Amino acid sequence: MANFLTDATFAGAANIAGTLTLDQGSLLNGIINTPASLRINIDSDNNNTGEVFIVGKNQTNIDNNNVLFSVAENGNSTFSGNVLATAGYVQGGSAFISTQTIGGTGYAMFGSNSSSEPIGIGRDGTNLDIAIDTSGNTAFGGSGTFGGEVEATSLDINGAATFDTNVNSAGFIRQKNSNAGSDAYVSKTWESNVGQAEIWRNSSNRTQTGGAAQSFNVYNNQDTNIWSGGTRAVNFNTSQNALFAGTISSGSITSTNAISGLTVTARDNMFVKDGQLYIGSEEELDPNIA
Repeated sequence: MANFLTDATFAGAANIAGTLTLDQGSLLNGIINTPASLRINIDSDNNNTGEVFIVGKNQTNIDNNNVLFSVAENGNSTFSGNVLATAGYVQGGSAFISTQTIGGTGYAMFGSNSSSEPIGIGRDGTNLDIAIDTSGNTAFGGSGTFGGEVEATSLDINGAATFDTNVNSAGFIRQKNSNAGSDAYVSKTWESNVGQAEIWRNSSNRTQTGGAAQSFNVYNNQDTNIWSGGTRAVNFNTSQNALFAGTISSGSITSTNAISGLTVTARDNMFVKDGQLYIGSEEELDPNIA
């Protein structure tokens, strides 16, 4: 074994069969300097495929313990801790991770240098969990949980959707037009292959035929129904007639047109049945008009 207690300069190749130790009684750090490039080759005789370049700690022998980072022959690298890029940019192929300032705001970004290449985030090479296309549209492979607001100009759901508020109080789903203008109203439409239906609340200034300012309105281009317990309780047809499946209980009814029906009972002492007007109780059936 050769010991060099001072600097050693080799003008040619130095072949070392064993371990090269840079040490002076643990008093000085080991340093390798070169005024030109430095290259370390593994598997220099090219007779293997599984050799590894390893930087480790806390030992003098070679094995897979205490590895700080390693580079395999196929180029894959493994780091035991965090990877800090002080320049703020890490790139692999056309993909990159970097810190960018856009509009005066700093962002941590994951993206692609190619404007024609979408971005995908997945668990392995076959499962795509999040996809961002070249137009900025984002698709989720599974459920998404958001702690704050989700802002978008449109929401396209390709399938059945469930909105679960999961609160031990009123489970409100609010739709709000935050514009302060007097014409800012709120509307919700349902569209199918044969037309649309709409529910809307007018603003303080907006009106339309039959709908006053601040009124709540329901529209359908065909019949509109109200259901109760699996039965259609009220039907509003396209002729603006209202058909009730059950009894109507009310106070005074004022009508500008005829009220028709098989039986109309009023004020407990007058009723119409089968086109006849009766005075008294329904059980007595005393006709006033024969």
